[in-house]
Amino acid sequence: MLMYSPDTSLAVSAATWLGVSVLTDMSVPATPALINPNSAALVSAPPRLIDVNPTMNAQAYTAGNLLANPTVVTGGARVADEPCYWLSLEVTDEDDQGVPLTIYLLDGNPSFGTIGAAPTITDANARNILARLDIAAADWVDLGGVKQASFGPQTGLGKIVKPASATANFYLAVVNGTGAPTFTANGLRFRVGFG
Repeated sequence: MLMYSPDTSLAVSAATWLGVSVLTDMSVPATPALINPNSAALVSAPPRLIDVNPTMNAQAYTAGNLLANPTVVTGGARVADEPCYWLSLEVTDEDDQGVPLTIYLLDGNPSFGTIGAAPTITDANARNILARLDIAAADWVDLGGVKQASFGPQTGLGKIVKPASATANFYLAVVNGTGAPTFTANGLRFRVGFG
């Protein structure tokens, strides 16, 4: 019988606990890592960062327009079909628009509809949506000719997600929030972190 001490991560043998010499010199692995949304994320496997640059139409958009249909996020999970944590998202707006956006993470590649129009995803295809992240105008930091937004466990990420069936891949879709931005074909770049 082993007693586990959560404060010190040490195993206490039954000999120490019961005063009877039964077990001695036992080694126990470290406490499994947990995600705490109020602190830096700890993970038991090496985290993965995947760069994603979805293709958009080079045009002006209006509120609620689809900017990019699902784009593959290759190798987000450590192995095929294994759940993992969506830990971080870095967004670089090279077109310097800084408008609210909604990002969808999916476990499939359904069409959201026509780029430049309101999304028209079907009920069945909407079941592929794993998580949604809203980027507000205030989330953008202006770095001159580019804007950048950063999200992690401290800002609500740390969701458990599962990749597309029989793969380690996810998909990312982007919808304009409010405002009337003009984007180039590759003006939004994403760095997606998983653990």
